[in-house]
Amino acid sequence: MSATGFYIREWYASYYCNKTSQWLYGKLVADPTQIVFKENDSKGEEEAYTPLTLVIPFGKVETIKKMRSTVIFSSLVITLNNSQDIHWFSSFTDRSAVCLTLNHFLRFGLFSKESKDQPMHKESTELGTELLKVAHDSERTLAQAAEKLESQGEQIDNCIAVMYDIEEDLDVSENLIKGLQSWFGQLTTMQKTNDVVDPVVITNKDIPDVHEYEVLYYKMDEDRCPLHSLCDGILRISREALTLTTPLQAVVENYSWSEISRVYAVTPWELHISHFCLGKPDVNYTIISAHIHKFVKRLASRLKDRFEFMESSQSENLCSDLPIKGSTSTQNTSIQERSPTEYKDPMQEQKNASRQLVSDSEVEEVSSILTKIKSMALNINHEETKQNEKLDELTDSVKTATTRVKDQTKQIKKMI
Repeated sequence: MSATGFYIREWYASYYCNKTSQWLYGKLVADPTQIVFKENDSKGEEEAYTPLTLVIPFGKVETIKKMRSTVIFSSLVITLNNSQDIHWFSSFTDRSAVCLTLNHFLRFGLFSKESKDQPMHKESTELGTELLKVAHDSERTLAQAAEKLESQGEQIDNCIAVMYDIEEDLDVSENLIKGLQSWFGQLTTMQKTNDVVDPVVITNKDIPDVHEYEVLYYKMDEDRCPLHSLCDGILRISREALTLTTPLQAVVENYSWSEISRVYAVTPWELHISHFCLGKPDVNYTIISAHIHKFVKRLASRLKDRFEFMESSQSENLCSDLPIKGSTSTQNTSIQERSPTEYKDPMQEQKNASRQLVSDSEVEEVSSILTKIKSMALNINHEETKQNEKLDELTDSVKTATTRVKDQTKQIKKMI
C-alpha cells in the first residue's frame, strides 16, 4: 500500500514460484511505488501455511513484456534491472490491458520515483557522500533540461500553428494577385500610391490553446462495467471541447464543455467522464493516465460544480492487506529476501563496513538515482526525436512560405 492509500489497478492473476515449481493464485496490485502479488489464503486456518506476498519495487523494473512458450501461455514477464531475476505472471482476464497499463506508467517515469518517506542510508563514507552529491547534481540538471525541453516543444507547436495561418494568408493573397492580373492585364503605367497598411498583430488569443496528453481509456455501460478492452489514446483539451482520439488522431469521442455532465476524480491516475443523455444510454468513459495531475486543475476550473472528487473505497479492498512500504513482516517474501542460513557475524560486518570505500546503503541510493536519471533520459530522447521532426516540418514550411512571398512580391512589382 502506498503512502497515499491509493493503488492504480488490481487484477486476478497467478504467479509461478520457482521454489515450489507451482502456480500460485491471487491478486496483482500496482501502486505508485511497487508491484505486489498476494496469494489467496485458500487453505484456511486448518493447515499451517503462510500465503506468499511478493513485493517488486518499480524502481528495479527493467521491462514488462508479454511472452509465450510451449509451457507457459499468455504470460506477463517482469524483468528486473540485473536481467537475472525474472517473474512470470499469468491467468489474467485481459493480459493486454495489464501490460498496457504497467508500461504506460513505467514509460512516463511515475514508478521510478522513490517514496519520500524512504529511510536514508545509515552508513556514510567520504567517497560515497561525494558520489551521491554528483548523482543528485546530475539528476537536478537533467530535470531542469527536461523542463526546458518541454517548454521548447510548446513554443515549436505555437510556431507551427502560426505558420499554418501564414500559409492560409498566402493562399488568399495569391488568389487576389491572379484576380488583379486578369483585370488589368499587362498594364504597367498604373499610378503609384503609398497606401498605409495596418500591421497584422497576433495575440495569444489567436494561437490555439490546445493541450494533448497520452492516456489509456475504455468505454463503460450504465453500471460502469467496461464495454471493451483498455486502449491507448490521446486526450485533447481545447477552449471549445474535450476530445478523445486514437494515437492516429481518429476521433473516438468529442464533448463540448456544455455536453459534459459529470467528471469524477477517482484516484490521482483515474477519471470518469459522463455525458447524461435523454431517451438513450448515457456515455461514460474511464481515463487512466500518469499525466492527470497536469490537467486536473484545468478541468476543475472549466467544469466547476460538475467536477467532483469521488470517495475511493480502495482502502476496503485488497490494499488494506498489502504490506506497507518500510514495514517488516515474516509473511512477506521480497525479491531481496535472504535465506536463514546466510547468517553473518555483526562484528565482522562492522569491520568489513569500516574497510569499504562505499557502503551498501550508499550504493543502493546511487542505483536508485541512476534509475531516475535513466528514466528521464529516455523521456528526453523521445521528446527530442519528436521535436526534431517538428523542426524539420517547420523548416520546410518556412522555406516554402519564403519562396511564395518572393514570387508574389515580383508579381506585384510587375503590376505597379
